[in-house]
Amino acid sequence: MSIYGCHNKPRPVIGAPINVQDGYHVGIFDYEDGTSDRIDRIVQVPYGMSTPCQYTKLHVADPQCSGCVHRARDAA
Repeated sequence: MSIYGCHNKPRPVIGAPINVQDGYHVGIFDYEDGTSDRIDRIVQVPYGMSTPCQYTKLHVADPQCSGCVHRARDAA
């Protein structure tokens, strides 16, 4: 049995800066055929999502969460 990708991965601290995409820049590289590349615009914002596992609050018996440090405390 495999485990989920979130299993025991470090979680950001609330308010810690994280990089997110905020649109893109157009026309940075214009080509002769009329096309152009668009480049992601990356900004830093404070992390504001919850860090405790929300999945195991509803799915307490999921064996793929077994042994994860982020598993809900009331999960079996």
